[in-house]
Amino acid sequence: MRLPDLDLHLLRALLVLQRHRNLRRASEELGISHAAMSRGLAKLRREFNDPLFVPTARGMEPTPRALSAIEPASRIVEIARDQLAPVSSFDPTSSDRTFSIAASDVGELMLIPVLMRHCAAWPGIRFNAHRLAIKSLPDELQSGAVDVAVGAFPALENGIHCRRLFTEHYVGLVRAGHPALSSAFSLADFVASDHVVVSAGVLGHAHSRVEQALAQLLPARSVKATSSSFLLSALIAGESDCVLVAPSTLAALMKARCGLEIVPCPFETAPFDVLMYWHDRSHNDPAHRWLRMLIARHFGEVPPAHRSIR
Repeated sequence: MRLPDLDLHLLRALLVLQRHRNLRRASEELGISHAAMSRGLAKLRREFNDPLFVPTARGMEPTPRALSAIEPASRIVEIARDQLAPVSSFDPTSSDRTFSIAASDVGELMLIPVLMRHCAAWPGIRFNAHRLAIKSLPDELQSGAVDVAVGAFPALENGIHCRRLFTEHYVGLVRAGHPALSSAFSLADFVASDHVVVSAGVLGHAHSRVEQALAQLLPARSVKATSSSFLLSALIAGESDCVLVAPSTLAALMKARCGLEIVPCPFETAPFDVLMYWHDRSHNDPAHRWLRMLIARHFGEVPPAHRSIR
């Protein structure tokens, strides 16, 4: 059987051209001249015996043959990059790596400032707070769009690793001077109060269990606001008589910022583990291992909101 005369550079050029649908932009990403990109496309066309990309008003549109080649070409390039390329150690002092971390808004507030302070001496290290969406998270971890995710999610797909960081529990948050602070805050008082409720629909987070419990417990008229944002909900609680049921990490982070007070949650809520997630494709990458060790060192076992971080 004759093997096609296609090296990894040509396969990568195929993938880049598929993404940009433009020879100039593809050549710029690859760091080659427009002429070299044209020669590469000509060779690809000869080997595939197909035009692959045809000019249209919308740009270079892929043919069916090109589309059928994208997935296997992507696998070949990924294997070469992840398993055949030489592995070197990671040096944060000379790296210009940007790490992308997916978390809820309270997770971002917990993680990013601490990591930035730790890495302040290494100006090339940067962080991207990637807004969490559970439906796309497995694909984002696999593609590398997200390096690690931090939270408490249902079982994800095979090929995704996880490590427990700490165990979280729920408390109530109310504004300073709230009537709930003047006496024992009973379950009856809780049910009779106004509420702001965090909806975990987009996040796919363990918080959905508490959201469901609140839906069964509270009369609809007492829920004055719902939001997918923990931070916005905390701000609402700080400026109203609404009660917010939230993880204790959020309570510790927002207590002073929003003039909030913590009260015991008057109904039973199960604690949950907060974990760090990453894909198998990044498992042995030295920079990725360094990031995971950094997160585990700062956030493992006891959330940083409950201890002094220097």
